[in-house]
Formats: sequence, C-alpha cells, structure tokens
Amino acid sequence: MKTVPERLPKKWKPYTEPIASQCPEQTGKAIVFRDSFAGDWRPFLGGHFHEVLYIWQHEWDAAFIEREKPTVVIDEIVERFFNNTDPVKVLREDSLR
Repeated sequence: MKTVPERLPKKWKPYTEPIASQCPEQTGKAIVFRDSFAGDWRPFLGGHFHEVLYIWQHEWDAAFIEREKPTVVIDEIVERFFNNTDPVKVLREDSLR
C-alpha cells in the first residue's frame, strides 16, 4: 500500500491522501471514492484487481476517472450522507451524465 497523491493533485490532509494497492496476478483496475468506513476494505479488494485506487472524497472526479480508465468505480458513502442532497441539484451538477 502506498500513497499516490501525485495522481490526483490537490491539497490533502495527511490521513486522506490517495492510496493504491496492487496485485500483479490480477487484472483490472478499481477506483474507490470513499470515507473512513472503507478503510478496512483494502485487504479484501486489493487481491481482486491489478490496482485499486482509494480516494477519500465524496465527489467523483470525472477527469481523473477518464484518465485512469478503471474497470469499475465504487462509491462508498456512510448512510447519513447518502440522501441529503436534492436529486435535481445533483443531476444538474453531475458532469458524468
């Protein structure tokens, strides 16, 4: 497991820097947009993809996703933040439509 903040440049708090795990025997790439609840997923996901990038933020970064070309994107969010935004506002602001 190594930090990779240079792949998603912005100012990160020390404990929230993007990290990556790699498993050379596997294929595919996963990007996990997460919060603290996904911290324990690393040993489980890491063995199923060639690379997993863990990004501690709730908003998807469309340019980053396009650049990395992942096989799958996982959006992990604690339930209390799941449904607290107006869906019409989310749709309007969603650059991935």
